[in-house]
Amino acid sequence: MMNIIKNLICFAAAAGTAFAACGDDLEAELKSASGKLAIADTIGGEPVVKTMALAWAAINPNLEITIEKKSLLQATEEEKDKYDLVIYSRTPDDDFALEPQGEKFCYAVEPAVIYINKNFPADNISIQDLSRIFCGDIDSWESITGSPYSIRRYGVVFPAAGERVFRHLVLGQLGYCDAISCSAAAYDVAVNCSGSQYAIGFGGYSGLLPEEVKTLKVDGIEPSPDAIVLGQYPLTHRRMAAVTSGNDNAKLFVRLLNTPECREVVAQSEFVPPLVAEANVSTETK
Repeated sequence: MMNIIKNLICFAAAAGTAFAACGDDLEAELKSASGKLAIADTIGGEPVVKTMALAWAAINPNLEITIEKKSLLQATEEEKDKYDLVIYSRTPDDDFALEPQGEKFCYAVEPAVIYINKNFPADNISIQDLSRIFCGDIDSWESITGSPYSIRRYGVVFPAAGERVFRHLVLGQLGYCDAISCSAAAYDVAVNCSGSQYAIGFGGYSGLLPEEVKTLKVDGIEPSPDAIVLGQYPLTHRRMAAVTSGNDNAKLFVRLLNTPECREVVAQSEFVPPLVAEANVSTETK
């Protein structure tokens, strides 16, 4: 095992992540690769892909990697011959008409976890009630818990993990009410919820929570890592990479996304790494 980068100054470094041990064979291929790799990011601001692309670029200045924000329509139909790799997001049960062609790979699972004070008098909430709370249909807990106390709303701002999922699966076409206070990370949301018994917030998966905070079940399902990865927890998206050309660099990048180092970046970004069996796909370069 070897070290790709000792001190990478990028998104992952800001999160305290260092890269190591990808394997000698993969390191040699990453260093010797040449040409171009064009990536379409249909999510926008995708941190894991950006981090791993920067890691590769840091050890191989001869490779040109571009990441462009595009709609899924542009990436799969209008400009499909332009990109080697398409990054997109989907729910586990989507019948996705625009899903990119080519070999597909799940590199991260993104949940919207609901955080609340540990003294909150319930351990479950419905998606319907979450919608009523965060679109501003109700301003107190009376119709949910019988308490007349006002609701304090917290959440993460896009592109933080959990925001896209919450907006898609809870709000749909509705918008957030003006009373929501936004943070950049799930842990910050949890800290805000720790100060009031009647505060509620959403964000990505944080394995470290203040003592005063707990997570709520959604429609009866606890947001455990297993339930999130298996798609049982209802507020879940899968982040996918599709190899859409014969470019060997795209296949190499997928192998890089399937390393333990990338799984660490996934966790640091408040996603949950997928099952190893799900992540492994046939991506050997020819």
